[in-house]
Amino acid sequence: MTNHNPASSKPVNSKNTSPAATPALIEVALPVPLDQSFSYLPGSLELNQLQIGARIKVPFGSRRMIGVITELPSQLPVTDYPLKQALELIDSKPVIDHRLMKLAVWMSDYYLEPLGEVLSAMLPGLGETDLWLADTQDTQNYWILTPEAKAPDQRHHRLHDAYQAMLTPGFFSDAERLNLGISLATLRSLESKAIVKCTQSPPARGDLDPLISEATLPAKIGKPVVAGSEPMNPAQTAAFEAINSACGYQTFLLYGVTGSAVSYTHLTLPTKRIV
Repeated sequence: MTNHNPASSKPVNSKNTSPAATPALIEVALPVPLDQSFSYLPGSLELNQLQIGARIKVPFGSRRMIGVITELPSQLPVTDYPLKQALELIDSKPVIDHRLMKLAVWMSDYYLEPLGEVLSAMLPGLGETDLWLADTQDTQNYWILTPEAKAPDQRHHRLHDAYQAMLTPGFFSDAERLNLGISLATLRSLESKAIVKCTQSPPARGDLDPLISEATLPAKIGKPVVAGSEPMNPAQTAAFEAINSACGYQTFLLYGVTGSAVSYTHLTLPTKRIV
């Protein structure tokens, strides 16, 4: 494995997603705080399947990570140490096309952020090798907040973000965690801290915190909450009254973090205005 400083290496090819010549090397952007790409040998991978913008699994130190192919050089660099081989091509087609790659390169330059970190923002969970395992699993797992759950330290941002995402619904399935970009390793870590528990069947009301189940479980099991059927909290009431009393055309911005029920206010307003 080698690295290249973007200031001295050839720029990322953001226009072509296929190599012009047979690639001898694979340049990969990984979501790590290093402003460089990493070089790997194709190994046993099919050379004609390699495309810029596709995800690829590679060894990185003692770990295995998933990155994005940024270049496919046709010549090997001169190094004084052996190059490692790429492990597995994840995509048969690029998930980052030339336009998105061009945007990612611009963002990397403008915000002084490593390209791998920028691509990680475009592809949540990039780098986690277990993120797509649930696609091939026969059973669906459900992850439930435990009654004694406490918020993880904010310094552990992956754990804290996963905990915050679960606060409102109280639970989610493997399919839902994939959509949120939450890795299996993150939830296993939360499970080891008794913050969540894993089951193979959808949770019943008794499995959820009482403060969560009454408000959110009906929507999860196909019984949607009817707008206006629940009392609004003081912040919702203030926003509702300000908008409802406005005359003529005006623009309002409702600000609130995830779980603050901004959407409920949006849903309630039309029913009152129309009536």
